[in-house]
Amino acid sequence: MSRQNHAAERKWVEVNSRTNYPLKCVLRKMSDDFEIDMNDPVTKCCVSTLTMACCNIGFQQLIPSWNAHSIPGKGIPDRFFASNLHTQRLPCILFPPSEVVAEQYIQDGGSLTMPGPCGIDPLECDQALKERRDVLFSQVFPDINPIMFCLVNGNPLYFKDALFTYINITSALSS
Repeated sequence: MSRQNHAAERKWVEVNSRTNYPLKCVLRKMSDDFEIDMNDPVTKCCVSTLTMACCNIGFQQLIPSWNAHSIPGKGIPDRFFASNLHTQRLPCILFPPSEVVAEQYIQDGGSLTMPGPCGIDPLECDQALKERRDVLFSQVFPDINPIMFCLVNGNPLYFKDALFTYINITSALSS
């Protein structure tokens, strides 16, 4: 029996430490300190929306970082890729959309747990108000990248400010 982790398992350690744990920690603390009420469906929706945006940024930052770091006994993935003449990046156009792949997997007998809505967006039925919320939020936070950067580097205040701003804008527009 092998005692070594598979490469994918090693990557999850990085995903958790760079993306999941910083977000979970700040959200747990905010909930424990009664700064947010995760039983409120509107708050839950706002938390989900901002958290997903931050997760996406975390993943986008993680991949280049992972590919540029040295793996003991293996080398640096980017250098290995560049020196290997037998591989090439495939254009995304060659792959079907994830929805198509998921449907085919289910038709072939597989099962997937599809993500459902998290909370209730009171602006869901009004596209103009949703766009207005996005504009108002982006006036205060024009770039979400620094929110995640600060959070990962031990400063949750920017994330908290962004979350409270998003919740307040959503609440104001829905009343």
